[in-house]
Amino acid sequence: MLPAFYMTRAILILAAGLVFTACRTTQGEKAEPQPDPGAETTEVTPVVVYQGRIAFIKAAAKYVVVEGGVGEVPPVNTTLNVYRGEQKVGELKTTTQVRSSNYAADILSGTPQVGDTVRGD
Repeated sequence: MLPAFYMTRAILILAAGLVFTACRTTQGEKAEPQPDPGAETTEVTPVVVYQGRIAFIKAAAKYVVVEGGVGEVPPVNTTLNVYRGEQKVGELKTTTQVRSSNYAADILSGTPQVGDTVRGD
């Protein structure tokens, strides 16, 4: 009689375990926690720094051609700074003329030279 008692008890424990497990997995999805309306939120915006080198200058027409990185062409009318070493020597404004990673820019100020660094900082 003792073994039948343990067998029945074991079956009841297994059945109860299955019932509780089934109930736990069929509950609805838990709702996402709502942010506190009084809490400050921070929006993160990636900073894109355009960089290149002056490849060609047409001083009479006041424009340059900048050789940029692949996929790094700045939007039209973006103001860029020209550096020779670490010293700023001029400013450019991009135009609509783009070919691959090269783009044209109007000379706003300064006297850029071939090889100068162009950065949008």
